[in-house]
Amino acid sequence: MIFGLAAVNCQKSQTEHKFNGPPAVTILSPAEGEVLSGPDVTVKFKLKNFVAYEGGPHLHLILDDNPYISYEKSVEPYSFTNVHPGAHALRVFLTKPSGESYKNPEAFAIVNFYVQQNTEAPLFDLQKPILTVNLPHTGYYKGWVGDRIEFDFLLKNIRLSEDGYHIHYILDGLPYDVYKYEPVYWDNARRIGTHHLTVQLLDGENKPVTGNPYLTVKRSFIVVE
Repeated sequence: MIFGLAAVNCQKSQTEHKFNGPPAVTILSPAEGEVLSGPDVTVKFKLKNFVAYEGGPHLHLILDDNPYISYEKSVEPYSFTNVHPGAHALRVFLTKPSGESYKNPEAFAIVNFYVQQNTEAPLFDLQKPILTVNLPHTGYYKGWVGDRIEFDFLLKNIRLSEDGYHIHYILDGLPYDVYKYEPVYWDNARRIGTHHLTVQLLDGENKPVTGNPYLTVKRSFIVVE
């Protein structure tokens, strides 16, 4: 996947819809704890104060810890194919045309489900902290987007503070900490080549938070000319 100048220009040309409330998404199917026959999994959702369309606001769908699927339709279901038996989780969240996520709680939804068998514990404990790293996506960046790499993440069941929970990340060997629930824009990720990122959710004693999967995320992305 390559993110580039043409896509950004397309996004800027769109007319934004105006709503009276915060954007919200609800997963209708699969239901929490549902056992599906598989191997295909059809996702149905309901949107409020939000319209997805090509080049504009859209949804990101994450099955387990796979790269997100960018989905630009407001009504039609999406189907994952060849999902293996066992425990799974689906995360769905709403994004701006740039891919940056909305941060209000209603704009993020998550469900645990099973394919064929529910002999395992649910993948996520929905009462404990959940970290989702949205951007940068694993893939290629070029042109205007490569000049402004965005680090964007979502949190559930946790608040960040300077003396408590915070995001710790290492970009190309250099450590950083984030204490505010907002995106970070990287100047030091503009150089051409491969960049390596590790993200962790830490507590007030700088210890890794536990209790859910994917609280440490590693990925790479490539900036090209």
